[in-house]
Amino acid sequence: MDKQYFIQAETILNSLGDILSQKENVIVEKLLCTGADSEELHRQARIRRRQLVGDRVFVRGSLEYSNVCTNNCSFCGMAKSNQNLQRYRLSFDEMTKSINLLKDMRVSQLHLVGGEDKDINIDTIGKIVSYATDRNIAVTLVLGELKPDDYIYLYKAGARRYILKFETSNAETYSNLKGRKNLIERLAHLFYLREIGYKIGTGIIAGLPTTSLRDLARDLLLLQRLAPDMASVSVFSPNGESALKDEPPGSKDMALNFLSLMRLSLEYTPIITCSSSFGPNGQIEALQAGANLMSVHITPYPFSDKFSMYTSVNRTLTQYNYIQLCSEKVGLKVAEYV
Repeated sequence: MDKQYFIQAETILNSLGDILSQKENVIVEKLLCTGADSEELHRQARIRRRQLVGDRVFVRGSLEYSNVCTNNCSFCGMAKSNQNLQRYRLSFDEMTKSINLLKDMRVSQLHLVGGEDKDINIDTIGKIVSYATDRNIAVTLVLGELKPDDYIYLYKAGARRYILKFETSNAETYSNLKGRKNLIERLAHLFYLREIGYKIGTGIIAGLPTTSLRDLARDLLLLQRLAPDMASVSVFSPNGESALKDEPPGSKDMALNFLSLMRLSLEYTPIITCSSSFGPNGQIEALQAGANLMSVHITPYPFSDKFSMYTSVNRTLTQYNYIQLCSEKVGLKVAEYV
C-alpha cells in the first residue's frame, strides 16, 4: 500500500490536538449530560436523522462467517490466545444457505463478518460476494485488515462497503489493547478502501480501559475528519474469556450521548448502527438517540454461539420481528438500505 495513505493518516491524527484544545470541554459536557439535558441531546439527534434520511430503520443480515483470528486484542473473546473457544469457518454451502434465507426474508443487505484471519480463503469469500450480489443482495465486509490486492479482488467481485473500526483514537492505548498494532496503519487501510471505491464504516468502543473522556472527545473529532459512510459506537463489555474480563463495563448512557453527538456532527454519515452491545432495551434507546441500522443475525446454529467478540450479558441476537417491534415503538419504519 502506497505511503500516501500512511502520511494522510498521520497528518489527520497530528491535527487533532489543536482542534481538541478548542472543543474538548464542550464535547465532554455533552458526554456527561443526564436527565433533561440528555433527552434534549437525543431529541436533536432524532431531528437530524429525520432531515438526513427520514424516520427509517435499515436492516442488514449479519453472517458471522468465521471466529478464527490472528490478532490478540485484549478486549475480545476471539483473541488468538483464547484456547477455550472452539474455532470455525463456515463452508461455501453453509453460507449460501444463510444468504438464501436472507433473500426469503427480503433483506437486501449482507453483513459478512469474520475475525482477522491470515489464512482466509479470499477466493471463497469472493464467490460468496458474487453469489449474494447475483441475487440483488448488497455486501458489506467486516474482515479486518487484508492485503491491498484482496480489497481490490473483493470489490471487483461486487462488495461495495467495508467496515474497519479504529476502536480508540488514543494511539498508545490502541497499540496496547490490539497487541502492538499501529493506529496509523489502521487508518491508512480506511483511506485505501475509500480510494478503491468502497463506502467505508468505522467506529469506537466506549469505555475501553485506560481511555478517558478526552480520548472520547478526540474519537468524535477523528470520526468527523474521516467522514465515514457508516459509523458506530459499542459499549465496552468485559468478555469472560478476554484479558480484560475483570474490568468494569463501559457506561451505556455515555455511549448513547456519544451516538447522538455522532449523528449531530457527522454531516455526511447517513448510517449509524444500533449496536447489539447496548442490549435489548438499550437498542431501543439507541434508536431514540439517533441510530438507524439494526442487524438480523443469520449465522447458522451451532456456530452462532461460537462467535465470541464482545459477548456478555448485554449482547443480544436480534431477529426481524424484534426490529419491526422496536421501530414501531419509537415511530420509525423499516426500509431499504441507502
